[in-house]
Order: sequence, then structure tokens, then C-alpha cells
Amino acid sequence: MTRWICFLCLAMACGDKTKEEEGPGPAPDKAPDVTGRYNVQIAGATGCEGQSYWLESWVPGALTIEGNSESLRFDFGGGVELGGAVDANKKFSFAGEAKVEIDIDTGMVDANLRIFNDGTFEHGEDGCLVMDGDFSVVVDETGLEQDECTISAPVKAYQLEGAACDGLQGG
Repeated sequence: MTRWICFLCLAMACGDKTKEEEGPGPAPDKAPDVTGRYNVQIAGATGCEGQSYWLESWVPGALTIEGNSESLRFDFGGGVELGGAVDANKKFSFAGEAKVEIDIDTGMVDANLRIFNDGTFEHGEDGCLVMDGDFSVVVDETGLEQDECTISAPVKAYQLEGAACDGLQGG
């Protein structure tokens, strides 16, 4: 009888595990190919006393991603090119510096930007990738004695062309 009770206790302790308890399973063997052309949309920039134009001048619109998973180049055009990587779990990050010059109501202004972004890639319903991340940009306006400030903003980029996306999806 004692053996039967021990066996029953052991069976209950080792019972069937549900998928949730086991976790998501092993990571893919390699990072996805995220290279291609994207359309970037920015939402709700905060910080720098509402001077969101430091992001709005170069983030929205075209983005080209080139390279391989360990050494990607995120090219926003206008001289803003940032280095980054993506891992097997579709998590990415990129960072770099850029000098931008924009025209505001009071004239031309320029600044040095230290740019950081991280997030994830997911496959959209049409098979194309969607890049979802958060920008953090430190702005240092040239010639001003004001301290640096930081702008934060969520962004999404929708793949238009790439390895598994030819721009004709969703037709």
C-alpha cells in the first residue's frame, strides 16, 4: 500500500504540463532576415519641451535596412544611418549619432543627436515584417548653452519590400 501511495504522489507531482508551463519552446536557430524597405510612423514624442521636430524631421517615411543580423545598417536618409543587430528572438536594437539641420519658424537650427532604439520584429497578417520599437534621442543643440534634453517616442515601421515581402501583399 505504501508503494502505491508513493507512486500516486510521484505521478501527481510529475503530471502533464500544459504548453503554458513549458514555455514558448526553443528559440529559432538563426535571426530572421529583416533587410528591406520600410515605411516608418512615429507617435507621441515627449520630452525636450515639446520640440518633437528633432524626430519628426527625419524619422517618419522611408527606412532601408541592409546587412546581416549581427551588423545591420538602419538608413533613414538625410545622413541618418545607424548600426544595429537583430537576434533569433526577433529583438533588435540600433544606436548611433547624427548631425541634423532643420528649418523651424525662427530659421535653420542644427543639433547633434545621440540615438537609441530597441524593440521587436513581428510578422504582420500579410507576411511582411512590422518593426515595433521605442526611440530615445538625446538632443544637443549647436551653439546653445542649454543642457541636453531627451526625446522619447514609440515607432512602428511596416515592411514594404524584403525577403518574404514583395510589396504586393494585402492587395
